[in-house]
Amino acid sequence: MTPGTIISHYRVVDQLGRGGMGIVYKAEDTKLDRTVALKLLPPHALVSEDDRARFYREARAAAALNHANIAHVYEIDEAAVENGESRPFIAMEYIDGDSLSEVIQRGPLPLKDAINYASQIAEGLKVAHEANIVHRDIKSGNVMLTSKGVVKILDFGLAKTAASTKLTQMGSTLGTVAYMSPEQARGEEVDRRSDIWSAGVILYEMITGQMPFPGDYEQAIVYGILNEDPESLTALRAGVPMALDGIMAKLLTKDPDLRYQHIDELPADLKAIDLGSAVTRSRISTGSRSAITPAQPSAIETASRPARRPPWYAHPVAIGAAALLFGAAMGFLLRQPPEVPKPVRYLSLPTHGIRDATNPTISPDGEYIAFAGTDTSAQSETLFIYETSTGRMHGFTGTIAEPEWMSFSPNGRWLLYNSPAGVYRLLVPDGQPIMISSKFETAAWESDESLIIAWETVRRISASGGEQDTLARLDSTAAHNGLFAPRMLGASGQILVTAPTPDGNWDLARVDLETGKYEVLVERAAAGHYLPTGHLLYIRNLEGSQDAGALAIQPFDLETMSFSGSPVPVPVGEQEWYHFGFGLDGTLIYTDFTE
Repeated sequence: MTPGTIISHYRVVDQLGRGGMGIVYKAEDTKLDRTVALKLLPPHALVSEDDRARFYREARAAAALNHANIAHVYEIDEAAVENGESRPFIAMEYIDGDSLSEVIQRGPLPLKDAINYASQIAEGLKVAHEANIVHRDIKSGNVMLTSKGVVKILDFGLAKTAASTKLTQMGSTLGTVAYMSPEQARGEEVDRRSDIWSAGVILYEMITGQMPFPGDYEQAIVYGILNEDPESLTALRAGVPMALDGIMAKLLTKDPDLRYQHIDELPADLKAIDLGSAVTRSRISTGSRSAITPAQPSAIETASRPARRPPWYAHPVAIGAAALLFGAAMGFLLRQPPEVPKPVRYLSLPTHGIRDATNPTISPDGEYIAFAGTDTSAQSETLFIYETSTGRMHGFTGTIAEPEWMSFSPNGRWLLYNSPAGVYRLLVPDGQPIMISSKFETAAWESDESLIIAWETVRRISASGGEQDTLARLDSTAAHNGLFAPRMLGASGQILVTAPTPDGNWDLARVDLETGKYEVLVERAAAGHYLPTGHLLYIRNLEGSQDAGALAIQPFDLETMSFSGSPVPVPVGEQEWYHFGFGLDGTLIYTDFTE
């Protein structure tokens, strides 16, 4: 199309871009004397009347969107072009600026800008989703930035039209592959959560300057989207707060049910990020607090993080719980020069009416914190589940008594605990207890569907209950009285257990679930947890030592099943096994009795 060509009442000035969904021109509106972006759909589009009707229906719905972060659609119509054929076109707001894709090509964005742009994208998507419009082709090339830094999302409504017409090029997949959600890549029907995934890809791209699922060809990219986890942000760029890793994990989780369910949740989480701090931790206080409030910050030196680790989960309380081990202990283990000291935030749960909090644990997405505590009004120990996003506390007085050894299922939907009456699970946050075993035993999640129970023997049982398979038992020569407090040892097919000795002490051991063999890893230690960074954390010297109850962290090689470094103390004060716990992502959460 040459400059000066008239389409309806628009005069073409220049070509702005070309793609499978049409050519975009800069044009002048001769009626209203304004500059517009004119998208001319390709000749092979809208062949049938059904295609044409669908196009207009979707385009008009998009035109009804009115928001500062959405490029406004002025008109949808058809007009004759140079060769006399009638072509559909869309006249929309002209943005004098660069696409986000062009900006990213110059390098990763400042974190403040990346968070700002992601929040604006979320605000625009929120308005569309509230109008039941799913974009389906969110990518950095469809996001423009004005000269004042205002985000403008393009092409609402066209992607769905393209799904049932011939707007995409022959043989190509709808949308841009690198930004597709797993469900979209599989060709399934998608909803707003697919847009949320794509927004996560853009945020990842802005922070790192690269795609989360790179590949030289389409099939390799799709394989990564369906099967692989992206490199963590903190591994790819120094100075990225761990909270961003958590947010990214929730944006790019492959199960849409575990993803952000509504895009308006994202700006709040992004706003809560402290860009001046890459190290935070949480504690459960037994004092009376009416809200989650930061206490006086202190400082701690941190070291560069390992090259790769699983994702973090992102609510501010969960992030507070996450950082102590990786900030304090890892700095010593890696023996690398410290970064500039950064503040440590202490966050306390509101425990008014609750005393003696113990057995804390945190859900994989950071949405819930569970712990045992004494209800002062009833003077009885029970279970409490705290919702971090709403501040609501669920208590189970009269229903659950003396719960301990709690853990959330990998999908975060169930809480497992034991009590004198047996082993139970309940649907989070306020379901009714379901008995798994009627004995006083300890258990851990092997998967969402199966549990490992350990006491006098080690057994496997369905999460729904039923028959149990005995996997290991103590032999007659064992110097221990039992095996309890199981925790999965990564994906090795082995578990960590605490083995009591006749003299009243404890040893930390591992059990092979296939062979039933067990081996002591650390003498006079208990309550082992395997961290996804390749470390074991445990309590040392329970009896007869001045550092009784001290937490220690030590590098551990899953391939050789041996330690690869010396233990380093974790400075959180004296602990018992029921004073601290871990989320499945490796977050430390502990009770503090110093106040």
